[in-house]
Amino acid sequence: MKTITGIVILLLLFTQSSNAQEAPDKKMHREEVASRSFAATAKLVNTGDFGFVAGRTIPVYGRNISLTTIPNHITFSDGEVAIVLPYFGVVYNGAGYNHEPGIHYSGKPRNYSVAINDGKRRIRISFDISNGSESHKFVLTVGKNGYATLLLKSSGRSTSSYDGMIRDIAL
Repeated sequence: MKTITGIVILLLLFTQSSNAQEAPDKKMHREEVASRSFAATAKLVNTGDFGFVAGRTIPVYGRNISLTTIPNHITFSDGEVAIVLPYFGVVYNGAGYNHEPGIHYSGKPRNYSVAINDGKRRIRISFDISNGSESHKFVLTVGKNGYATLLLKSSGRSTSSYDGMIRDIAL
């Protein structure tokens, strides 16, 4: 009986040590995949021709709203930006009553900048636009797999954020 117990204990120890040896390999593999994914995302952003499509919006006052059936996009191409975003939030008096319910813009953005953080595997894209009497500041934070969060601050509307993905506009 002592022999069987000893063999079982040895087998358990052997199994644990072999699992411990596999863990660093799995971690290295995950890191390698994440690095390649981030490199591909950074390469797409550096081309300057990409788009953002939101899956949901999160207004400051309210709950998440799905945008899967509502047309929306931000397209970056040749130094210009085309924006079609629905807006669900509070509009202040300064914005006026005859404003568009969403945000629509096409043209060259101001203060366009891209900051790539290799250590955190994040890309931060920021730019400003003026749309009639309103000005908007956009900050798009992109993760390693292309998942992105867009923060929208406006002069005449409450802050809102959008979650979605960036994509190659050639597709």
